[in-house]
Amino acid sequence: MARDRLSPKQAKENAALFWSRGWAIITPHCQRRMNERNVSFNDITYLLNHGEVVDDKSVYDDENMAWEYFIAGVDVEGVALAAIFSIDSEDSEIILITVRDI
Repeated sequence: MARDRLSPKQAKENAALFWSRGWAIITPHCQRRMNERNVSFNDITYLLNHGEVVDDKSVYDDENMAWEYFIAGVDVEGVALAAIFSIDSEDSEIILITVRDI
């Protein structure tokens, strides 16, 4: 069953909270992209705390039956950075899908 879409504010708050508590899954694809782009865990923390979820770039993933949220901002050095994440169906952890330059 599909879960309701979170508001950008709620998606950001949940993601930052879950990340800060270590309630996170980083997909293998995301880990590769982090390595390729030299994105650190501190960069992700900064992005989740200071970035903005872009509502019109958030999409529903039919295969995983989950909303994917797009967050844009900067890393700890001020370099533009974006990430795509979802919140698991039990609303208990963030799933980091990928990171990318913007």
